[in-house]
Amino acid sequence: MSATKMQNVIGRLRTTALCVILTALSAPTWAATWTTLTNQPPTQIYQLKLLTDGTVMAESGEGPNWLRFTPDATGSYINGTWSSTSINPMSTRRFSYATEILPSGKVWIFGGENYGPNDDYVWNANGEIWDPISNTWSPVATFPPQSCFSVTYNVTGNTTSGSPVITNLPTVVTPTFLTGWTVSGTGIPSGSTITSVDSSSQVHISNNATSTQTGAALQFAGVPTSCYGDVPSMLLPGGQILTGSLAGPGSYIYTIATNSWAFAANKVYSDSSDEEGWMMAVEPSPVMIGEPAVVFPVEITGEGPASATNNTCPFGMIAPGASSAPKRAELPLSLPKISGPAAHVLVEGV
Repeated sequence: MSATKMQNVIGRLRTTALCVILTALSAPTWAATWTTLTNQPPTQIYQLKLLTDGTVMAESGEGPNWLRFTPDATGSYINGTWSSTSINPMSTRRFSYATEILPSGKVWIFGGENYGPNDDYVWNANGEIWDPISNTWSPVATFPPQSCFSVTYNVTGNTTSGSPVITNLPTVVTPTFLTGWTVSGTGIPSGSTITSVDSSSQVHISNNATSTQTGAALQFAGVPTSCYGDVPSMLLPGGQILTGSLAGPGSYIYTIATNSWAFAANKVYSDSSDEEGWMMAVEPSPVMIGEPAVVFPVEITGEGPASATNNTCPFGMIAPGASSAPKRAELPLSLPKISGPAAHVLVEGV
């Protein structure tokens, strides 16, 4: 996804709220209203997850830090308060990833279009699980190998003139480097490649550095063994998670108990899965198009937001005045499930 496309996707989050409001108000059985929170979040937020204790965790910026939103003593979210210290940070920054609340109350987070200390656009293929009891994060098994795309990590490291060793690289991204990847940057001769990945923070390269630098700006580029990025996921009965693939029509099962991945099956539609083309759903919906109860395929029709003139709500809902849902429409990262007239929906970025 290009930077421009990413900006458009983020911009359309505002349209998500509009679609939910208009659809709810046009429903014949119940109506909804929106109320501004008394206490606004202290930072820009992205992912929102309702935890099993009734609080909400929200990614602060693009991570790795999190906020927790707690309702007041009467249970009102309207008067809830934000805390920036009660959830420990992830291992590094992630943006646009899969996430599930597990039956244990733990939070499973996987992938990320953007990942690493510099928030690089690399379709990351690893993840981590947050334990709310211990307030700690633990790693998730890497996604299975598959055809992938070339990525570039922008990092810092230490070089020594006359030496082919680069040290003090970021430990969260260096293990994804592979021999043969190109290396460039301050004090690195043209045409240099990785000859060995020695540890989570050190590599050997094919040429000696020409200068001694601490925190030198470096670029590592190549094709990783697997990629995941922003593929949607769905929690299944029996402690498993279903996901798709960015690289093709395959779908995969993650088993929570064994922290392992296995191939499931190829989809009927022979295309890849991402947040713009596929949405997982537990129940069929009359406004979605595709395979009920499993996966709803859609095709991107454009980058613009919904408008009053074309009645195109880009997230698959029926816009007021439209005779039917858009035949091809775009879906958000996730849609709230509204269960009844007393349901509350917390929306970010409105």
